[in-house]
Order: sequence, then C-alpha cells, then structure tokens
Amino acid sequence: ADAKLVISENFRQRYGGVLVPHPMDGREIDPGRYDRTQIRAELGITPQHVVLGFMGTPNPHKGIDLILSALERINRPELIALVVGASPSDLYVNQLASQYGERLRLLPMQPIARIPYFLAAMDLVTLPQRDSAETWGQMPAKLTDAMAMAKPILAASTADIPRYLDGRGLLFEPGDLAGFVEQVEWFLLHRVEADVMGQRARQYFTSHLDMPVVGDLLQGIIEPLLPRSLRRD
Repeated sequence: ADAKLVISENFRQRYGGVLVPHPMDGREIDPGRYDRTQIRAELGITPQHVVLGFMGTPNPHKGIDLILSALERINRPELIALVVGASPSDLYVNQLASQYGERLRLLPMQPIARIPYFLAAMDLVTLPQRDSAETWGQMPAKLTDAMAMAKPILAASTADIPRYLDGRGLLFEPGDLAGFVEQVEWFLLHRVEADVMGQRARQYFTSHLDMPVVGDLLQGIIEPLLPRSLRRD
C-alpha cells in the first residue's frame, strides 16, 4: 500500500497511517430540516415522554441491557427506550420485548436516509457499548450521526469517543450501570445544559466530520501519490 487510512487512534497506534474519521453529509443530516414535534406524533411519542434512543442492531455487546436496566432503576413513567434497527426474528430482541413491555419501543432496520428522522425524535442518544475488542477498534458512525443532529449524547468511554465528546456529551465507564444511571439523572435535571452540549457537538461535526472537511483530508493524502498529470493542481 502507498498509504494507510485508519478509523481510530487504537488502529493508528497499532498499524500506523492517517486517522480518517467517519464523515457524514451535514446538508442532509441537519436538525433544521426535521420537525421534532411532528415526528414524535407520527411515532406515537407524547410530549411528556423522555426518549433514550439507540440506533443500530441491539446486540448484547452494544449494551442495550444497560439502557433498560437504567429505566427500571430510575423508575420514572415518562422514560422510554427507542431502539431503531431491531430484527423481529432475533431471539435476543424478543426476550427484551417480553421483559420490558411498553418501556421499550422497537423499530426495524431503516434506510440510511431515515436515520436523522428517528434521531430527531430522541431526547438523549445513547451509545452504551461494552468493553470489547469490537468497541475499542471501531468508531461508531452512529456517533457522527448524533453529533450532526445536535443531540445530547451519552456514550461509553471507549475508543476515541472521549475525544469526540470532550465538553460535547456525557460519558460513563463501559458496563458501569451506576455511572450510566447517574448521567441519565444528570440529563433529566440539566436539559438546557445538555442541549448546549448537543449544539457544541454539531459545531465539532461541522468543523471536523462534515463531508467537505474529510474530503479535503483525503485529497491531501491521495493527490501526492498520483502522477502529476492526474493531480488537480
């Protein structure tokens, strides 16, 4: 290879190369394009509900059980979990559905273009990943989506997530239910401050993770490797 591109600092330290983050199109994933009130009504979510959201397949290593255990421990009727990406034939999903009932709203996998629609309905986007090889190696694209939508975010402090959410989101140690609960309770008492964090996350997205920004980074890596006749300059 003439160049190496990696997605996380963990991989960069292991393999070398240039860290290139998950970019998204900020023109499409823009909170200004989505009517939160209307979307929640379409999904059957009342104004009183406080929605802890998760985007993606609810596999055990992704920590979905932490969200649900936290709802039980906090025990406030307005708190519900919305999981978008659940397969109705998945045994684990069916087990969760039977155990938690109305506290858990499950929706099937959605087209990528619909992700901002569902994020708009969520009050707090959660990434409660467990401590595993998968989570330390990857950088979840769902984090970039949530930052682009200016959402308050609560995430496990794995991989590069603490760097992305420094002052722009809430963190807890992976697998720490008490820590997760503490951060949810903080969010419930500090909604304005959490929204400010979401706005900062959007600003970070615009300056570091938007398509044109990452495109320029890639161009700077690739063009020096091309024959001069193929370079834009």
